[in-house]
Amino acid sequence: MLEGFAATFTDMPVTDANEYKNSLFCFCEKKAGENTQKLHIMEIGNPAPGQQKVKKSCEIQMQQEGDFPVLMQDCPKYGTLFMITKMGQLYMFEVSSASLLYRQKITD
Repeated sequence: MLEGFAATFTDMPVTDANEYKNSLFCFCEKKAGENTQKLHIMEIGNPAPGQQKVKKSCEIQMQQEGDFPVLMQDCPKYGTLFMITKMGQLYMFEVSSASLLYRQKITD
């Protein structure tokens, strides 16, 4: 059982073999009793020929106490992942490295 919030499935290239689209499951996890949240990006299909399965993660720094992800949307064209939180923060991650690219408050 996953202890998390927002999730999405996507097919996008995450290796140097851009013609191969990896099947990925992306989700935010917050384990009971912990204050940190993590973004996980895991390959659920077969990896590209000669490659290992993709498994990336990064810690998410929430700007306000009690905030959590409510929406996650992929953008295969640019290899990015968008996440919106309950308190109106927009996060943009680069999928192949699980790196935070941008964070901005978009609503009050």
